[in-house]
Amino acid sequence: MGRLHDRMAEDLRLRKLSPATQRNYLFYARRFAAFFMRSPEELGEAEVRQFLLHQIEVKHLSYAAYRQIYAALKFLYTVTLNRPWDVERIPFPKRQYRPLPVVLHPDELVTLFQAVRRPKYRTLFITCYAAGLRIDEACHLRELTLTGSVRSLGDPRALQQLLRQLYSQDWIVYAKRPFGGAEQVFRYLGRYSHRVAIANSRLVSMEHDRVSFRWKDYADNHRTKVMTVSAEEFIRRWLLHVLPKGFVRIRHFGLLASINVATKLQRCRQLLGQERPSGPQPAKSWIDRVLEWTGQDPRRCPHCQGFLERRPLLKSPPEEGQEADAVLTRRWHREEAQADSS
Repeated sequence: MGRLHDRMAEDLRLRKLSPATQRNYLFYARRFAAFFMRSPEELGEAEVRQFLLHQIEVKHLSYAAYRQIYAALKFLYTVTLNRPWDVERIPFPKRQYRPLPVVLHPDELVTLFQAVRRPKYRTLFITCYAAGLRIDEACHLRELTLTGSVRSLGDPRALQQLLRQLYSQDWIVYAKRPFGGAEQVFRYLGRYSHRVAIANSRLVSMEHDRVSFRWKDYADNHRTKVMTVSAEEFIRRWLLHVLPKGFVRIRHFGLLASINVATKLQRCRQLLGQERPSGPQPAKSWIDRVLEWTGQDPRRCPHCQGFLERRPLLKSPPEEGQEADAVLTRRWHREEAQADSS
């Protein structure tokens, strides 16, 4: 690549990217040029598509490696060559999520650890498994040095004795009584468990593919400010709060665990003298649930408490727009009447 390679390296340094990112971007840019035996200045979208498809179908690269190649070529064309990058036309494969690892039984773990004969390697293996360390992280481990009042715990026997004493005690978690009662605690937790990322009241505007929203700057005396970002950046930040497949926000333990609901929960009702709820409860509509959670009727304006009306965003003459508006308004009142009757 020659001169173009030096320009890209300079742009990477000006962006203050990490040394590893700079090396990877330059490496993939060289591979792209070597694949066609031509300078990237002479190549276009068709060649980029062909190169990416080759990495997917022939090289069978992982999703992470593909993203690095994609980002390197995008940086090369948009920053170094200052050319447009039509992202929508470039094939982007669906991300393959790794399945959750299988949790081994304690007996299986003992057999696995005993397969390592030398104590040094067995200790390293157990440490990696228990702490979830990578190989390079385990190779850079250093000996823990205890000083001061805990210096005596440097002796493995003293540390083991302390652990036995702690395990033999019955620990009770102390939680202060909430000032507003249990209901306030549930409302506080509900804002995190049943809502995602941002409330509608914090959204200010959406203009020219730019989203403005309110945020609280705790470093500046908790002042409320307005931030404006691109629509793509807003969606990216919002999706950071969406849990991956296989994860849940709330896990039930103890009596409410799925394995105990049909057995021990009924036994607890008998001991407490409570009757089992008779029959399934009627399903609540979304209006009833929003009213129960927020205390605000979603069919009414939060300021004047007047009934809201649906109005379509149609690019049509006034008479056609008014006719469609009347149809939707009648439909809204009909749905409202059905919800009230139920």
